[in-house]
Amino acid sequence: MTLIDDSYNANLDSFRAGCKAAGDLAAGRQLIVVAGGMLELGEASQSTHEQVARFFDEGNDCVLALGRTSQYYFTERGEDHTHRHLRNVDEVLSALDGILEDNSVVFIKGSNGSGAWKVADHLVEEGTL
Repeated sequence: MTLIDDSYNANLDSFRAGCKAAGDLAAGRQLIVVAGGMLELGEASQSTHEQVARFFDEGNDCVLALGRTSQYYFTERGEDHTHRHLRNVDEVLSALDGILEDNSVVFIKGSNGSGAWKVADHLVEEGTL
């Protein structure tokens, strides 16, 4: 498996670039995006998250949105069994446990305060990757 942990800072441009790079790297392999929220956006929070969500329909097999503000990733498209909003790291880890494949690419992105980095740390510590 391949882990891309870009969970220190997040904005519209870095999400766009990260999703593109992860998609290129996956090239036919399963691509899972763990998307933490983008913080400190003020009144632009909902609309910016909705804009980022458009990048998720470009070849991602699964998007797991982590945390309160990440609910806006699914405002327009809604949730389904592969694209869903989860409340905390434990729920994300549980979801990953059931879907990871041997050659998966896992792209973790979000503001540091979203806690998305905890997912990456857990995957590495547990030897999942």
